[in-house]
Amino acid sequence: MLVSPTRALDILYRAYFDRLVNISFRYTKNRMISEDIVALTFVLFYDNRKKLAHEIKSIQHYLVRIIKNKSIDSYKHTMRTKNVLDHLRYQRVSSEQSAETTVMDNERMHELRNIILTFPQREKECLTMVMDEDMSLEQIAEILNISRKSVERGLTSGRKRLTAYRNKRNKL
Repeated sequence: MLVSPTRALDILYRAYFDRLVNISFRYTKNRMISEDIVALTFVLFYDNRKKLAHEIKSIQHYLVRIIKNKSIDSYKHTMRTKNVLDHLRYQRVSSEQSAETTVMDNERMHELRNIILTFPQREKECLTMVMDEDMSLEQIAEILNISRKSVERGLTSGRKRLTAYRNKRNKL
């Protein structure tokens, strides 16, 4: 009896989903992200099933390897985004600073905001929500009605633009 590809995928999904989510969770520390990674991996697996049929010997080994790699990449991306958020929060003006430091920080923030105004809309929205409102990724995603990943991408690309600008300015 021949099983259809969608039925075979359903069987694999039921057999491996929970275990793969647990493996992913060890790296991401976020259940929702882990579930997304596993689900997307199954979609990728299904889309490439004809090519993979000749290349892989063990489906389980293949899925575990892909999940580990995607989870590690997700964790690294999350850490980079967290560093950006921490850096932006650190730059916010503190009311306990001296008047001179406050003026200098205000000038830097004004310059930073002028730079951010030139960024694409999504990056500008994400960065200003972090700077002005101290919002979390989830809060920004909810307000903008986008995924958490889209917020992370916006913040990461914004950080890269700011770093490039800072490096360019330092060379002058």
